[in-house]
Parts: sequence; structure tokens; C-alpha cells
Amino acid sequence: MELREFTVNHSDDYIYGELLRGEYDMVCFSCYIWNIERILYLVENYKKASPKTMILLGGPEVTWRAADIMKKHKYVDFILQGEGEETFPKLMDAVTGTGQPSQFDGINGLLYRRDGKIYVNPASSQVDFTKVPFPFRSLVGESDKIMYYESCRGCPFSCTYCVSSIEKGVRPLPIERVKNDLSYFLYKNVKQVKFVDRTFNYDNARSTEILRYLMEMDNGVTNFHFELCGDLISEEMLDLLEKARPGLFQFEIGVQSTNKAVSYTHL
Repeated sequence: MELREFTVNHSDDYIYGELLRGEYDMVCFSCYIWNIERILYLVENYKKASPKTMILLGGPEVTWRAADIMKKHKYVDFILQGEGEETFPKLMDAVTGTGQPSQFDGINGLLYRRDGKIYVNPASSQVDFTKVPFPFRSLVGESDKIMYYESCRGCPFSCTYCVSSIEKGVRPLPIERVKNDLSYFLYKNVKQVKFVDRTFNYDNARSTEILRYLMEMDNGVTNFHFELCGDLISEEMLDLLEKARPGLFQFEIGVQSTNKAVSYTHL
């Protein structure tokens, strides 16, 4: 198994060539709003050049319209809906096993193609997020690469335009677990850690404690990126951030709407 990361700065031709050179048996894509169109374009052309390679899509941008994507894009062999920590290993076992199509039947959350027909398995159950292991102790992470980290899953808001609103509630990792995970990035002098928490500061006390810990353990190298909700930023957090090393933190704060009527009905 090989992990490859491509960015918006890479051309389609470059990504296409790199995938072909890999001569992979299966290629799996994480699909988000910012990459789904490019992925569908690349996969269509890749499949023409390597028809025996299996294509798997997963991620939030395909989870909620999986059947429609399977119907419209015949070069997609599998789609995993929802969380993949439990279903992805089962699919890998099935793919590397006897190869009998019936092996896919018992994998919840899986859509697959067989003899020209699309099969939709029952939805998978929500995983216990606190039991999901920290992946970077077994995955090779390079110090000059961006590492993505999730300290909580879910969003407290119900914005009608966002897929995050479909899943209700927030599932945070224990704060001591988070600190232990982050200490590994600091030890490795990782260039940047991007928190993929939907709303990092949904809980002021929790988010402030994490920021304070990172300031106390600052290695002078690692930068941490967070997505914040602007109106939840507290005076306590601002006072703390005033003391942080320049460049230690990077914040992404989205202005959803300045229209009060829209904010009332959709946010």
C-alpha cells in the first residue's frame, strides 16, 4: 500500500502520469468539495488507460450522493459511504481474498458494481471515535509534509448548505489523548498540522486548553492550522493568542453570510 498526496498546485497531467507509473491494482480517492470534479475527470481518463485497476471513492462529497455517482460514472467500481475506519479494512480483506463477488455483500456502507449492476449495502453504523487509533505512529510521515489531524468529529451547527449538518452532534477525543497525539508531531518537527475539526472552538474551554498546551510545548518549528467560528472566539482565547509565537497558529475563519435573513433561516 502506498500513500500519495497531490494538491491543487499539481497539474492534471502530472497526477495522471504519477498514477499510471504506479501500476496500482486499486486506487482510492478521498473526495471533498474542492477536489471532487478533478477526481472524477482524472479517474475517467485513468480508467481508460488502466481498465483493470479498481477505483474506490470515499469521503463526504460522495457519501450523500453515492448511488447517483455510481450511475453517472461507470468507471467507479466502489464507493464507501460514511466513516471508513471499520469498513475500509473489510473491503481490503475482500479485495485481496478469494475475489468472489459475494465477499462484498456483508460490508455495510459499501456500494459496488457487479456484472453491470449497482449494489447498495445497508448503511454502516457510527464508529466509536475514541477508539480510532492515532494513525501516524504506523504511517510514515515526512517532516516537510502537512499532517492532517482530527481532535473531534461532527459539527454543533445545522447549516442547510453543508454536509456536516447531516451528522448530528460532536464526538471529541479525550483532551489527554489529544495532547499525547500532538506531542508526536512536535517530537517529529512536522512542518504543519492542519486540524480538520469542523469547528475547532465549539467548546471554548477545550479549544483554549489545546492552544495553551501547544504554546507551552512549542518547538519553534511546527505550525498549527485551525478552522474557527468567528462569533465563538472568546476574550480569553484572544488574550492567550496575544502571547503566542508569531507563526505558531494559523486560523481559517469563514464569514458565512452578512445577510441577517439568510443567517436566521440557513445557519
